[in-house]
Amino acid sequence: MTTHENWDEFNGSRTESPDHSESLSPSKRKKTSPSVPNKKSKQETPINTEETNEDIARQYKKFTNAPKYDYNSEELFCVCRKPDLGEMMVACDGCEEWFHFGCMKVNPNYSDLIASYYCKFCVWKGLGESKWKRKCRLENCYKPIAPGSKYCSKEHGLKFMRNVWSDLRRGETPPSSQELSTGLVKAVLEYVSDDYTKLERLGSHFPELKVVEEYKKDPNSINDFPDDVKEELQNLKQESNKLVEEIKKQEKLMETLVATKEHIKYLNENLTGAIFSDSKQENQTSKKKKSNKSKKKIDLCYCSKSDSFLIKEIADSDDLFADLLKTIKKRYSEEEDDEDDDDEEDNDWFMENLCIKDKKKCVRHNGWWNLYYDEAVTKLAQLKVKTDELSVKKESTLRNYSMKVYES
Repeated sequence: MTTHENWDEFNGSRTESPDHSESLSPSKRKKTSPSVPNKKSKQETPINTEETNEDIARQYKKFTNAPKYDYNSEELFCVCRKPDLGEMMVACDGCEEWFHFGCMKVNPNYSDLIASYYCKFCVWKGLGESKWKRKCRLENCYKPIAPGSKYCSKEHGLKFMRNVWSDLRRGETPPSSQELSTGLVKAVLEYVSDDYTKLERLGSHFPELKVVEEYKKDPNSINDFPDDVKEELQNLKQESNKLVEEIKKQEKLMETLVATKEHIKYLNENLTGAIFSDSKQENQTSKKKKSNKSKKKIDLCYCSKSDSFLIKEIADSDDLFADLLKTIKKRYSEEEDDEDDDDEEDNDWFMENLCIKDKKKCVRHNGWWNLYYDEAVTKLAQLKVKTDELSVKKESTLRNYSMKVYES
């Protein structure tokens, strides 16, 4: 029978094998050769033994150094480095290598219960963990459950309940994770009467304990919980508060970056108007020159060395803008000659903090705004994912506590 330990009801998968009595691994994809009978499929799956990191490291070194093909140019698979002779095989989602079920200690009966599979080498390298689909509750059925059900099909659900009722009538304990009695079944039937809709709704919502309901209304009311549950809820609340502060910082950073982009546009337009409008007045005699000048515009880099955004200060201060205008005017002045090239690097920085090099010429800071903004968006998304994970952990803690109370 399946166990419900380590079952994640929120994402529909689990990291532990469907049956603790056997050592199993998932196989989302399987490969068989119908022309050759499977001689090992009738053998019992060996019990998994704990392997140390050193053991796996030695096996991995041997595995990677082994040949990929035999003398007949047949492709070799698995840690045993044998060709496909008809045994059930599973492909690793991490390294995409094929492994025999027997070599990986996988029970072939559970081949349909795979969500994803990572071999022991990929697990050892931290590339991922195998995930299982939940098994149908009917004994000896190894199919995954259907969406919104505990059974693979309606027929198996009915068969399971018939078996439970039959066992109860004979006074036997039904093969279920829940304890049922004839009195309980009778109470349910009397409650629903002839109302099928009432029967359908029965059990659709988890019956929350009063202490849990009060906690959800007021997160500070945790005194009625046991010490271990109280400590876990407090730790989750502290982590949640830290994430909330981090999210606020990232949102503030994104707002600042958006405002910075507007300030950049404002400064470029004002610098362009101040510099090239003067040049046009001084060069009225040449229409061609005037046409060329009118096409010029200022487009500076504005990347800051520090986290403080100097751009806003310049946009808000007439004095700082005048200093910047003076520096840029000098650069674009027609009287400036090539002898000043030695000071060009010094003129690329304003107040030793802000890069004022031409944007197209500044390779070092190319695309800096997009990079900062994308990083902020990515980090904000990661923080929100962590927040959702904490919410799931909190719900799981409350649910486990309620189930513990009910079962006691």
